[in-house]
Amino acid sequence: MKERISITLDSKILEGIDKSIDGIAIRNRSHAIEKALSTSLSMNTSKHAILLAGGRKISISGRKVSKCMAVIDGMPIMHHMINGLVENGVRNITVALGGGFGDVEDYFGNGIDMGAKIDYAYEQRDLGTLGAVYNAFKQNRKNEPFFVLNADQVFRMDMERMYAQHVQTGAAATIALLSSGSSIKRTGATKMEGIRILEFVEKSREPGLISTGCYLFSPKIIDYFRSSMSSIEKDLFPKLLEESALYGFIYPGPWYSLDNDNIERSVRIISEMLKGMNP
Repeated sequence: MKERISITLDSKILEGIDKSIDGIAIRNRSHAIEKALSTSLSMNTSKHAILLAGGRKISISGRKVSKCMAVIDGMPIMHHMINGLVENGVRNITVALGGGFGDVEDYFGNGIDMGAKIDYAYEQRDLGTLGAVYNAFKQNRKNEPFFVLNADQVFRMDMERMYAQHVQTGAAATIALLSSGSSIKRTGATKMEGIRILEFVEKSREPGLISTGCYLFSPKIIDYFRSSMSSIEKDLFPKLLEESALYGFIYPGPWYSLDNDNIERSVRIISEMLKGMNP
C-alpha cells in the first residue's frame, strides 16, 4: 500500500531527480524519488566489491581507452559487470584506479542510475593488485567479507552461494574457479583437496580448475598485507596456502574476460557470449 506525502527538496537534488526520468524505467518525479530512496536504503544491507580497474590503457578502433571501458554491445564491459553485481545484491562498489583514468568516474558517477553506490580509490603511484585492494579497503572499511574482481570480465555466477560457502568455511580468501577451456584467457590454475586449495600457479597452461580473477576476502585478510607485497597471486596467496586458508568456489560458467593479446577479437567474442547469457 502506498501513501501520499508532501516533501520539500533542495533545488539541486530535484534537478538530479528530474534528470533520471526517462518515461520508461522511471516514469515521473514520484517514481524517481521512490526508486532513489529504495536503492539508498538497500545499500545498508548490500554486499561490497572492489573493482580493479586501473591496469593500462588499450588501443581499440584507433582510440586509447581504459581497458574496462572497452565498449561491447553499446556499453563498457565494466557496465555489464556492474549490472551483474547489482543483480547479485552487490551494490556497494569501490573502483580502484590509477592516475589518468578519469574517464571511468566520468562515465559511472556515483552509480545511482545503475542501482549501485560507487566510490573511487585513486593511486598516486602503481601499487600492484594487492596495494590497490589495500588502498581501496582503507577508504571504505568493512567488517564483513568483500569481493575483489578485475573490471574487464563478464559472468553469470551465484555470488550469494559463494558468499555462504566462504562464511561457512571460515576462509581468509575464496577464489571463483571454473574448468579450463571455458575462458578466453588463463589467470591461474589450482590443485584442490575438496574445496581447499593446495596449490596456485599463476598463468598456468596445465589443465584443471582455473581462477576467474574473482575473489572473496574476509576483513582479516588485511592482517596479511605488508608494504613489500604488491601482487595478490604472487605475494598473498602463498601466505594463505601456508595456513590452509585459501579455498575455491567451483563455478560452471560462463565467464569471459578481455584478452590483452587480441582485444578487438575478444570484444567480438564476448559480444556473442553476452547474447547467449541474455537471450
